Amino acid sequence: MWAQKLSSVPIWARPYFFQFRSNTIQLIPAIVFGNRRSLHLYQRCSIEDVLRYFYFFDHKIEHILMQRNPTCYPTFSELVDWIKKYPTLVKYKEKISENCGNLVTCYKELSRTVHGTTLGDLQLCKDLISLNVPITDIEKERKMIRTVYRSLFLLLTLFHIEEVPKFSLDEKKILFQLLTPSQKRLIAGLWNSTI
Repeated sequence: MWAQKLSSVPIWARPYFFQFRSNTIQLIPAIVFGNRRSLHLYQRCSIEDVLRYFYFFDHKIEHILMQRNPTCYPTFSELVDWIKKYPTLVKYKEKISENCGNLVTCYKELSRTVHGTTLGDLQLCKDLISLNVPITDIEKERKMIRTVYRSLFLLLTLFHIEEVPKFSLDEKKILFQLLTPSQKRLIAGLWNSTI
């Protein structure tokens, strides 16, 4: 939905956005096969992709330099700081800070699984929805996914608030399904002011 609607994305920022879409799609087989490590890897990558997308949206030269020298890239902390200070988002400072905080916390937890995997996380046949998995494990994974994507979708919506009129009512409903009540109120107020 996002990829189809955003027309103002510079060509040098598109690869990061499309990589986000690809990593998000990869969550489905990771959930089906119960591979927790892959599930956490793709969520972690999604966070990085969106933050890079924001950063490179306005950094064409830095994008070109990174392609020539892949060892020269902004750190995770620099990417988070960049979106927190983004000029058009300053008026949403509290929400941006809260959601960046959510992403930082989730990123650390997801990184622990990716880099410090336990034997339980390595199992390829442990289906997250099967009866032999404790319900607390399933609930923990669901909560993590919702927290990550709620924050990412809110940041994307605020970043592209001028594109809102292009969304149909059905598309807005799809986006709203994931957001918290306070996020919905914020976005609904902004949408009404942009139409």
